[in-house]
Amino acid sequence: MFYSKIDSDLNKFLLPKKIQQAIQILATTDFTQLEVGEYAVEGDEMYYQVIDTETKPVEENYPEIHQRYVDIQFLVRGKEKIGFSSMHDANEVKEELLASRDIIFFQDTQHESFIDMQEGNFAIFYPNDVHRPACINEKQQKIRKVVFKVDVALLKNN
Repeated sequence: MFYSKIDSDLNKFLLPKKIQQAIQILATTDFTQLEVGEYAVEGDEMYYQVIDTETKPVEENYPEIHQRYVDIQFLVRGKEKIGFSSMHDANEVKEELLASRDIIFFQDTQHESFIDMQEGNFAIFYPNDVHRPACINEKQQKIRKVVFKVDVALLKNN
């Protein structure tokens, strides 16, 4: 897991080139002007989703992991909390949708920590990083976020 602000000096971090490319797109695109939906960068190997949603209490959001994709969660508007923990701390599987959506939902997770997402913050969740997005931060509110998906196969040679 990696957490930062989109306008920080990202050149000081040793991130894979494809993740740097994704962050560059996040830093230079006005997501307030885009329609909600999915946008391809490199087919299904690298794409992003523009999402309008509402934050919910922690217990109403299920922790999740992915295996094929790295998730880069970028907050465009509003405030949210994202829970995170180790895969080893996840409890029983609630729903396994790896084949159709590359996601496993858990009933809960132990030893969970939270990051406060403000506008312009992003967090990178690698496969098997358990995360619980769109949780209430201060008060329930509508948020706009972008979830960038980068296939781990693209990271192997860079």
